[in-house]
Amino acid sequence: MRTGTRWTTFVKLPVALSGGSIANCAPLAGEKQTFGQLSSVSDVLDAMFDPLRKKFVVYSKAWIDGPDGRTFWKRAIARTESDDFVKWSAPQLVMVPDEFDGVRPAAFPGTRQGVQLHGAPVFMRHGVYFSLLQVADFETHGRQPIELAISHDGVAWLRPFRATPFLPVNEAGKFDSGRIWSNATPVVLGDEIRFYFGGAENPWTFGKGEKEWGSKKKLPQTGIGFATLPLDRFAGLRPLEKIAQVTLRPRSLSGVKDITINAAAKGGVVRVELLNAQGYRIPGFTKADAVPITEDGLRHPVSWNATDLTKLPEGNIMIRIHLDRAEVFALTLD
Repeated sequence: MRTGTRWTTFVKLPVALSGGSIANCAPLAGEKQTFGQLSSVSDVLDAMFDPLRKKFVVYSKAWIDGPDGRTFWKRAIARTESDDFVKWSAPQLVMVPDEFDGVRPAAFPGTRQGVQLHGAPVFMRHGVYFSLLQVADFETHGRQPIELAISHDGVAWLRPFRATPFLPVNEAGKFDSGRIWSNATPVVLGDEIRFYFGGAENPWTFGKGEKEWGSKKKLPQTGIGFATLPLDRFAGLRPLEKIAQVTLRPRSLSGVKDITINAAAKGGVVRVELLNAQGYRIPGFTKADAVPITEDGLRHPVSWNATDLTKLPEGNIMIRIHLDRAEVFALTLD
C-alpha cells in the first residue's frame, strides 16, 4: 500500500501559535494577547518522530526578550510535541544564545545583532539526540555555519562544540560560502554518514549588501550539497600533549560479549583496561594485559592477552581507555 500520496487539509487552525513581530513589553498575566504567544513556533521549523518518547516533535525558531524587557529580540529554539500531529503542547524554550556566543549586541534598540540560533533540526543515533544547530551571526559577517549540539532527552541540550563549526561555511565564491541550512535526516551509507544541506553564497545582510546581492549583475549562488563523516566520528577525545586516559562511569557488563572501539591510533597506541566500581584494577584486564591498538579503524576489537569478558567478576565495571598519541571517538558494547 502506498502512503504519502493523498493528502487532506486539516481545517481547524491554528495547529500551533506563532509570535508576532512587535517590539513591546510582554503582556500582563491574564491580559488578552492579540499577536500570538510569547513562547511560539516561527517560520523555521523541523519535525521528527521521537522513538523513545513515541511522540511527534517540532523544533522551531522562537524568540527571547531583550535586555530592556522588549519581546521578540533574538532568535532561539523552542520545542513542542504531539501524539497525533494535530494537538500540540505549548512550545518550550530549549536553546538560547548566551554570553558565550561571540559578539554581544550593540546598544539596544537595534535591528538583528549578535549571534542567534536560527534553526535546529534534530535526529537520533544510538539513543542520543543530535542537533545541527544553525548559528547565524547578525553582527559581524552575517554568515551561518552549523554547530553540533547534543542531548540525552531532547529537552536539556549541551553545546560543547561551539568553538569549531560542525559544517563551516565554504571559502568565498562557493555556493555555500554565506549560509548553510541543515537537514535533520542524515543518510548512513556503509561506513560513512552523509549530511545533505542547502547553501547560499550571500550572507545575512539586512540592508548592508542588498544592492550588491539583489542586482541583476550579481545574483547569489545557491545549491544543495552534502558533507561526509566517518561512521560515528561526531567528536573525539585526544591527549593535550602525548598521553591521556578516559574513565567511564561504573556499569554492568553482564551479557556483553564483545567491546569494539572507534579510534585513530596510527602512529600511536590505544589500550583498554577494566576496573571494579571502587577503582581497583581487575587482574588480567589491566593496561599491561591489553592487546594494543595501533591502527586507524571504526571497529577495533578490544581484547586482553590471557582472558576474556566471560571471566569478569560480578558487579559494576569501569572501562578505562588509555591514549598515547591517539584519538577515540566511540565505544560499542555488543
